Amino acid sequence: MNVWLWIGCICLSTAARPQSVKPLDLQREEVFDYIYKLKVKNNRGQESVLTGFKPAGYAGILTALHGLTLSSNPAITAIRYADASGRSEKIYKKVTLTHVDIANDVAFLSCPELSAKEGLPFSRRPILMGGKTLRIFGFPQINSLKGRERRIDTPPVMVLQDILSDPAKSQLSRRNSPALSTRVLQLEPASIYKGDSGGPILNEFNEVVGVANGGFFNNSGDKITAWAVLISGVPQAPVEVDNRAFRQLVENNVQELMSDWSVAQHRDQYDKETPVFTIGGVLSKPFSIGANGLHIDTDLKNLSGAFDAYAEVKLVNNLMLGGYASSNYLQYRIIRQFDQNIPLQGESAMATRRLVDLYGVQTSLLFNRGLLHQAYVGGGGLYLGNTTEQRQLLNNYRLFIGYRVYLGLKRTFGFEFRAMQLTQNEARDEWQPVLGNATIIHTVKPLTSYYVCAGLTYSVYNRK
Repeated sequence: MNVWLWIGCICLSTAARPQSVKPLDLQREEVFDYIYKLKVKNNRGQESVLTGFKPAGYAGILTALHGLTLSSNPAITAIRYADASGRSEKIYKKVTLTHVDIANDVAFLSCPELSAKEGLPFSRRPILMGGKTLRIFGFPQINSLKGRERRIDTPPVMVLQDILSDPAKSQLSRRNSPALSTRVLQLEPASIYKGDSGGPILNEFNEVVGVANGGFFNNSGDKITAWAVLISGVPQAPVEVDNRAFRQLVENNVQELMSDWSVAQHRDQYDKETPVFTIGGVLSKPFSIGANGLHIDTDLKNLSGAFDAYAEVKLVNNLMLGGYASSNYLQYRIIRQFDQNIPLQGESAMATRRLVDLYGVQTSLLFNRGLLHQAYVGGGGLYLGNTTEQRQLLNNYRLFIGYRVYLGLKRTFGFEFRAMQLTQNEARDEWQPVLGNATIIHTVKPLTSYYVCAGLTYSVYNRK
């Protein structure tokens, strides 16, 4: 009895021990025989290319339905390649569309030459966590099977309509395949390419977790949204092809969920979006342009570390409105001058500065927006009237042009650079000769300076 208990404990501990992750090349060799490149043609000579795979227990191929809608009676050829060189080993021409799952955009193709025994099993494990790495296998417009490691995005499972732009939702709502209510696996950007549709997404156990389905481009060709159909949502017994329903899909003429119609419309939805809220902070140094060209002040005693902090909210379209607070711009100088009005060298001084010496209202206009950048121009200021000197010193106005470079596709954190013209009032005690004696004349005069600024920014978007 004790021996059997000991053996049982060993078996349990072995089963509980986590398996090491297989190298990508090794996993590719193990699944190579079950993944096919599919070519679909209609009677007009048009062709689409996608990926399919053989599920365990089914004498056929599973793929993405949208790639088969070139014709109501498509001619389908499945190609299995012998090696990575692109040399075909076997071509299957007796491939027929028999069953579909329209809501999940999945199709089952029968092929009498394939055995029902071997294939890739479906995973029935719990839903995966965001950040976990999976393997995507497909033929992205090449004749060799390509494997890629990609992470699951966060949150891992989403309703499809919640990750699509409005133009994409409009397109898919007319087609209704995949259904906007379908729960999909959300993948990191640049996960799925043209030709990958229908390819298996595998875990470390060679189990199918999902079926590659779609992704939307921006103008630069980088994908913002990529998703896969959850294999756990695909029914074990899909319905036979309804010719009328299938003809409706053909009439909508969508063979790719990454087709060209999404490029411009995605750009309108994402690349040209305006943040609803932006904050930032920049450090500034004065500069001047003279006969010797551009000169940036490197004197650490003169405006070293002047700082701007700002916050803006979206007003309309690409126009932002907000406010700013600054420190170390305003200086109090005591300048001794003679009748020639020329200051003596080394006889200027600065008084103690306030923590915040300038503030006001500003507005900015985003005139260029892209995948990872925003360019803007703007201005602002504060005017309290010519009353007391203390209030006069707060009067200021500014003009600026800036550029933000974001650190990721979500465009939240980033770096900010700007050039700025700042005019502020400056208090001076000037020593001037009066009837042979030196006297102090107290004045408040405007001072215009130019600055180069660099710092950090953070933006928030209203993405529904």
